[in-house]
Amino acid sequence: MIRPKELNILGKEYKVVYIEEVIDAVGHHDPYPAVITLWNGMGDYDMFMTLLHEVIHAIDSMVDINLSETKTSVLAVSFADFLTRNKIIEL
Repeated sequence: MIRPKELNILGKEYKVVYIEEVIDAVGHHDPYPAVITLWNGMGDYDMFMTLLHEVIHAIDSMVDINLSETKTSVLAVSFADFLTRNKIIEL
C-alpha cells in the first residue's frame, strides 16, 4: 500500500505522520493542525483500515455528523470491503 504523506480531505490539506511506537492507539486524527498519525508497524491491510477510519473521523469533524467510534469503524470496514472486493484497490 502506498503510504501517503499528505491527503486532501474535502478540500482540507492533512499531513500524515507515521510513528514507530504505539502511544494510545494505532491511529489518531487531529483536526487542528490537520494531522493523521498512524503506527508504522502495521501491515498493508491494517494500515489501509486504520487510514480509512481516521479519514472518516476527519470527514465527521468537518461536516459535524457526530459519528460514534463504532459507526466510524463500521463505515471503514464497509468501504474497505467495497474497494477491495470490487478490485478498486488491491492490498
